[in-house]
Amino acid sequence: PTRFVIQRGQRKFEVTIVPREEKEKLNGKEITIGRIGIKKDVKNLIYQIKADSLIEVPLKATVATYRMVEFVLDSIKMFITGTVSVKNLGGPITIVKESGKAAQAGVLAYFMFMALLSVNLGVLNLLPIPVLDGGHLLLYTVEGLKGEPLTERTVIIVNRIGYAILVLLMGLALYNDIFRLFSK
Repeated sequence: PTRFVIQRGQRKFEVTIVPREEKEKLNGKEITIGRIGIKKDVKNLIYQIKADSLIEVPLKATVATYRMVEFVLDSIKMFITGTVSVKNLGGPITIVKESGKAAQAGVLAYFMFMALLSVNLGVLNLLPIPVLDGGHLLLYTVEGLKGEPLTERTVIIVNRIGYAILVLLMGLALYNDIFRLFSK
């Protein structure tokens, strides 16, 4: 049991929460995790941006974009550390399903989902994976530190590795989509 002191306005109160046990697979092993019913929710990213003046709009939009970038980076970190299973990775079928849900929730939710998708693709493109822009930046940095260009053979090998990583990720996402589609 964990005791929390919660403050709402001027009022404080205590709550004792007892985690419930849940089984989860982590790196192929079944483990028991205590859950208290709190999780990061994408819906928290969907909110109305209200500005008092037209001058405030760019600032508010920048803050919203920053929050989305944080969310995407946190999600990537959770995949890498195994906190979240790669089974949650989604491909084109998941994107279509989720955009449909967002559209049903309203125009604002749909546009915020599209913005999140766009930010997600932008962040992924900047990852240091060869073939992506982030990979090119990494290669340019290596060349700069080395003081001379990389050999053509090295660039070809590194790019092939990058292609392989991308194909594996896309294949995994598509596999997850198809598995979810037929397992329901």
